[in-house]
Amino acid sequence: MSTVSTTPKRCTQCVVDGLYTCNGCNQAFCMRHKTEHRQNIDQRIDSINEQKELLRQEVSRRSIDKSFMEKINEWEKQSIKNIQSTAAEARAELIRLLKESKDELMDVMRKLSMDFISNVSKAQYIEDNLTAWEKQIATLKNDVESSFKFELVQEDGPRTVRSIKVKSTEKTRTSQINPMAQIEIRSANNLNTVVPIHVSPSNGGIASNNSESLIATNKNSSESSLYPCLTFASNQSSQQRIQKLFESLMLLEPMNKHGPMSGKCGPQTDQMEQFLSQTFGFKNKPGEYIVQGVKSFKLHNRPDTLDPNTVIRFPTNIPNAFSMSVKEIMNWQRSYKVYSGNFIKGLNKEFLQRALEGHSKDGGEAFRMKFVVRISTCPILMEFDAKVISRNLEEDWPNRIKLVSVTGIDFAGRKHDVCDILYYITNWREVFEVDPTKDEPALLNERDFRLKKSGEKGELRESRILEDLTHMARLRLK
Repeated sequence: MSTVSTTPKRCTQCVVDGLYTCNGCNQAFCMRHKTEHRQNIDQRIDSINEQKELLRQEVSRRSIDKSFMEKINEWEKQSIKNIQSTAAEARAELIRLLKESKDELMDVMRKLSMDFISNVSKAQYIEDNLTAWEKQIATLKNDVESSFKFELVQEDGPRTVRSIKVKSTEKTRTSQINPMAQIEIRSANNLNTVVPIHVSPSNGGIASNNSESLIATNKNSSESSLYPCLTFASNQSSQQRIQKLFESLMLLEPMNKHGPMSGKCGPQTDQMEQFLSQTFGFKNKPGEYIVQGVKSFKLHNRPDTLDPNTVIRFPTNIPNAFSMSVKEIMNWQRSYKVYSGNFIKGLNKEFLQRALEGHSKDGGEAFRMKFVVRISTCPILMEFDAKVISRNLEEDWPNRIKLVSVTGIDFAGRKHDVCDILYYITNWREVFEVDPTKDEPALLNERDFRLKKSGEKGELRESRILEDLTHMARLRLK
């Protein structure tokens, strides 16, 4: 700290000659004040060391601000939701465009086929007709090639997902040692931006608004109002499998709802009644109904009275019939199970027994059945177009088909589901005429409620609907 001075100086603290000079402050001290100066320096060293330790402890105690972590988590959830919603819209648009192209081409081909068959069957054609048909076929081939090409382009939109980054506010720092950083979340407009995607028809190739674009959009389609897909009660692995299942289902061919099973199915009903009569002695009970519109019946030859190994074919008069054994039929019947939510008042065994026999009443009792699940193994005997599905006894696929009662809320305005109107529509009094004796929608006839003339559109309690539909879905997933 000090050296012996060769030139005597006065002590800075007194009049005594200073025997020592401090190299740090270049001041002279006598023996007594030299010791005090040394002690003062030692005290400062101890103070610095103590403050350093306190600061170290303060730094160690600091943790991530929960509010900032919550902001990051919320950004993540919203981004995933936006991406999933946008992807779902793009898939739906692709399916819609594919169906639209197919329907247009099928309509043209149908007209060509009718013209061709009509003229050929009557032998009313000449070579000019053949030439015209050949040209139409050639044109259709070109149309087929060009009608199923789509382009995928990126574009910014209202659900664009922007990346975030965490920055420290360095402008508040005054030393070379970094103090604790204040963290803020900023939007980076041009960093790792994920833009919404849509699908539009194309003559081929991939179009893009920027060099890094992989998927494209049609601006008009961004205004579509598809409902979002909500998944819950699943881990990451199962959610991925469910997502793939949904994607596969969306790519299936549309059901042909213009076939025999669209309502005009008299011959198919007669065919089934004949089969049940011949096989099980089926007969309706005159004037008796299980529920409204469903006739009661009896079987003279119940399955449990038949030989389990007996093979039954539906229908009985065709070679490629659906074959099944009596034992299988009994197993399918025994697979029937009923589950109900324990959070609904009045859902007990006595009520369920009565309701499953078709004796539930309109209103509250019908409403309870929304939270009841019926599930069983149920083979499919024919497709929607009423074509019988051929099946041999060795094939196991019918045993892997489960029939699950559908979830649903009914806004058709019928008295059986009056609670749906009262519970889920906030302004039902402005939609329907009101029966003052019951404070319920007034009936137009024995089944339907009377709508108000120039009445308002119904306003839904969306959160309540989502909550109840989630309960219904959970019951079916357990």
